[in-house]
Amino acid sequence: MKGLFLVLLITLQGFVQGACLTRGTGDMGIIVERASGSILVIDTSAHKVLSRVEGLGDLSHASAVFSRDERYAYVFGRDGGLTKIDILCGKIVKRVLQGGNSIGGAFSQDGKLVAV
Repeated sequence: MKGLFLVLLITLQGFVQGACLTRGTGDMGIIVERASGSILVIDTSAHKVLSRVEGLGDLSHASAVFSRDERYAYVFGRDGGLTKIDILCGKIVKRVLQGGNSIGGAFSQDGKLVAV
């Protein structure tokens, strides 16, 4: 009975956390799907798609950089959108429109400044 309760508790914790993956991100990557304005989060070791994130705007000349801990991907879109994606949860954390017709960007080493 105690074992069943523990399994149920662990299962419920997964629902509370929003079904984010609990793993390292060292072998995870992203594929930009330009035509659909989305990205695929992939496992490069197992060669499989983990999630799809949609609603990223015009990605015709998109570029991406990763946070230092490799948990977040920052996608710079052609429409001026800068999107922070949690690759473990497979969802958009924040999206801002910072200027039209932009291509690429970079973050300072401490993550406090962004250059577009």
